Amino acid sequence: MTLRYLLLAVLLTAFSASPIDDRVRSATRVDRVHQELGLTGEGVIVALLGRGIDYEHPDFRNDDGTSRILYIFDMTDDTGAGAPGNAFGLGTIYTQAQINAALTSGIRLPARDALGVGTAAAGLAVGNGRASGGLYAGMAPKADLIVVQLVGGAPGHGGEPEELEVGVRDIEAALDFVLEKAGETSQPFVAVATLSGIGPVPDGTTAWARAVDARFGEDLPGRVFVAATGDDGGMPNHAAGAIRTGESADILIQKGDPGPLRFELWYSGSDKHDVTITGPGGTFGPYPAPAVNADQDSRTEVDFAYYHNGATVDFHEALSARREIVIDFETVGDYTVRLTRRAGVDGRFNAFLSPSRLFEGTNNGFGSLVTPGYSVWHMASAQSNVAPNAYVIRPDWTDIDGVEHSVEDEGDPGELWAGTSIGPTLDGRRGVTVSVPGDRLIAPYAARSVMATVREQVVRDDGAGGMYG
Repeated sequence: MTLRYLLLAVLLTAFSASPIDDRVRSATRVDRVHQELGLTGEGVIVALLGRGIDYEHPDFRNDDGTSRILYIFDMTDDTGAGAPGNAFGLGTIYTQAQINAALTSGIRLPARDALGVGTAAAGLAVGNGRASGGLYAGMAPKADLIVVQLVGGAPGHGGEPEELEVGVRDIEAALDFVLEKAGETSQPFVAVATLSGIGPVPDGTTAWARAVDARFGEDLPGRVFVAATGDDGGMPNHAAGAIRTGESADILIQKGDPGPLRFELWYSGSDKHDVTITGPGGTFGPYPAPAVNADQDSRTEVDFAYYHNGATVDFHEALSARREIVIDFETVGDYTVRLTRRAGVDGRFNAFLSPSRLFEGTNNGFGSLVTPGYSVWHMASAQSNVAPNAYVIRPDWTDIDGVEHSVEDEGDPGELWAGTSIGPTLDGRRGVTVSVPGDRLIAPYAARSVMATVREQVVRDDGAGGMYG
């Protein structure tokens, strides 16, 4: 691995969940790296795997107006699944020539960033700051881009159509696309996944984590994978305990938000835990544990859907020899999940709730057996991943209308951001590679996105008429 590539990979760990401004430059000393070492990302590809990009934003264009994006692979739109050059049988691929043609003609491509998160992430990593006179340039402003949109879903807004909800598409196809296209250029590359979550077992054995380890590592120079630990820390969304044979443990759950709530619990494949669920609609069960690890059980009741998977048939194809219990709660209220250990030699369990941090309404959370930590996103727990989490760089900002804002309950500057996910992993690793600036920062906004309609998030001093926030 060259020095240039190694430093770029380290710098890109400064991408956690938020954009960049001068305070980040000072904290990371990125200007020194650019000026004294000449490391700007030139000759390197950065591949963003997440929510797409506003390819029209000036920060992703060269001085002559052409695009810096080599490819956009929109996996949420299968219109081009059978097109020549698409060997994956899904999604639609746009080449740099097609992107440039759209920029010149003004006839827009269907690909967009309807939510706005993907554009902010791309700006932090590789934006060149053209719209702000260089003020908000990213960590690698001369890198080339490959963008893979893996997930979709955003409401209609300001004349923009709704983006239909699309769950995460084929992770392995996304990684293989990046490897294929970067290989054609012979350039080293950094792949950055801008997804997160909590629930699947964070021990590096899920199918997604293994997909990373199969394609990245010290024995594969010229490629680095970066996935932040996530934004599910600091909340009562992890419960843990141990049960003796014949005894029970009650896990209390408070569902305050009317949206879906997923409970996911993992325990040793050598054990058998029967499950009883009490909620607003009454008491259900006990449901016996699957007899063998190749069995599955599912039930649908008035307030929830229940699944109990043996260790060899869990939903995430984990190789950790753990059984999985999944409960999707629908009705607001208080619930109790009672585990009764019928057999086995271990007794330990770990449970997770998602979502728990909500920006409006009442949060969800565990009411018993709450245990801090273990909140690393399962793909970020891969052995070969560079896993940053985030600390607070600033708690305040002035919006485009001159209104001052401040957030006081998410940590002081220099402290871990209250929402950042922390280790360890369930297999005993630290789980975090480095902690970096990641809260209340500044990056490009996708002009047609939902995020750009929230004026309090658009900064006043961007020098570009509301193109950053």
